Amino acid sequence: AGYEYTSVASFARAALELMAVGAPAELVRDCHLAALDELRHAEVCAEIAWSLGAAPVVPRVVPALAPREASWVRIAVDTFLEGCVGETLAALVLRAAAAECPEPELRAALEAIAEDEERHAALAWRTLRVALERGGEPVVEALHEAAAGARPGPEAAARVGLADATLRRCGRLDAHAQAQLRRRGWCDVIDPLLHRLRGARGSADTAAS
Repeated sequence: AGYEYTSVASFARAALELMAVGAPAELVRDCHLAALDELRHAEVCAEIAWSLGAAPVVPRVVPALAPREASWVRIAVDTFLEGCVGETLAALVLRAAAAECPEPELRAALEAIAEDEERHAALAWRTLRVALERGGEPVVEALHEAAAGARPGPEAAARVGLADATLRRCGRLDAHAQAQLRRRGWCDVIDPLLHRLRGARGSADTAAS
């Protein structure tokens, strides 16, 4: 619940950053819609926690996020790491957790949140496509460096603890399962989409020349 609540601020800042570089209005609009999704997620997760015995809490205090450089290179890197990677992998983890959760109401809540996170990931990939179109080669180079630094190695899953199935009845995957799923997400989703975006930009440049 706390993580989802913090994401509200992240999307609000992203909307301001997109406005500062003259991004298409639909990207700004969808950032605000995503922020409302995250607020709803926080409420749902808090209710789940309360139903499991946690003490009710008021919304947490989220410090104002520091402004970042308003450039297509900066937006591309942040969008890739926070959205294309973060939201894509979060959606995959949620889908897997929902599939193994035996509680119908909890499973339905996880599936609904996963659907929203998939839409947020799609927004991030759309934003990245615009950044590549507007920012050109500097964006390509920055993305290559960011992807190389974020991509998990084959030893990533081995560094975490042993599998623990007891969390799954509460709609959670253990660290081991999450690490394995994140690595597959990179191989099956993130790298292919990144390669497709780069290819599309290369084709557009060739046609223009």
